[in-house]
Amino acid sequence: MTCGLPGSGKSTWLSENTDNPCVSLDGIRQDLGISAKGSQGPVISEAREKCRVLLRKKTSFCFDATNITLRTRRKWVNLFMDYKAKVDIVYTDTTLKEVIQRNEKRVAGVPEKALKDLFWKLDPPDLTECYGMIMPNL
Repeated sequence: MTCGLPGSGKSTWLSENTDNPCVSLDGIRQDLGISAKGSQGPVISEAREKCRVLLRKKTSFCFDATNITLRTRRKWVNLFMDYKAKVDIVYTDTTLKEVIQRNEKRVAGVPEKALKDLFWKLDPPDLTECYGMIMPNL
């Protein structure tokens, strides 16, 4: 499971470090034609179902989303743990300045105000939430 601001390197890290299947909220949004500003209900429902399918098969997979608040992470971790999965969190910590610079180069960038709002909401994960943590940027 990833945790980090948009543009902090979550998807890049996953693509370079694992061959596991990936449930990506951005990917689901793209498949469903739903923008990040639109209603996220169908995106979350689809993500939950894709995760459940993999969990029932006991298949290791990656869950790629920002997951910047403890409340959000807890919902997903609880789902995974209901299936007795071991959850690792990949936390891609970076500065707001770096995220803004990377965002300017992205095709589907996030408005700078939204990035700043997310930065102030960021609640970094800790080991009490999961089986293990990976912090590639530290």
